[in-house]
Amino acid sequence: YSTTEIEKIDKKIQNDIDKYVDPAAVEIIKELKESVKLWLSASIIIGDNRFDNEEQEQFEKSFGKAKLEKLKVFISNPNAKMNVAKKLEVSIQNLSQEMPSRIDDEMESLEKEVRANFK
Repeated sequence: YSTTEIEKIDKKIQNDIDKYVDPAAVEIIKELKESVKLWLSASIIIGDNRFDNEEQEQFEKSFGKAKLEKLKVFISNPNAKMNVAKKLEVSIQNLSQEMPSRIDDEMESLEKEVRANFK
């Protein structure tokens, strides 16, 4: 199967799961994925030691203006790299606890999505 076909199949499976799994659990997983994406984004942003206008626009588009402003303050801290790494680690652990059997596939998908946004 091609990557596109696999992604379509994954979405269909996920839609079926969403119908039959507790909606609250689905919402929790969605929030945890969003947290991982946020900290993956922050990790990429801080990795090149600059947060240019293009990155800021993309971050705002993905997470909103309020989170953009909070991130600006957060990464201005001298320990920002270490703090972002810790936040990312915790968010991955939290997601892993909710979906241990699928964490590797989810992380691959989330990393791919974030890297496409922050080239």
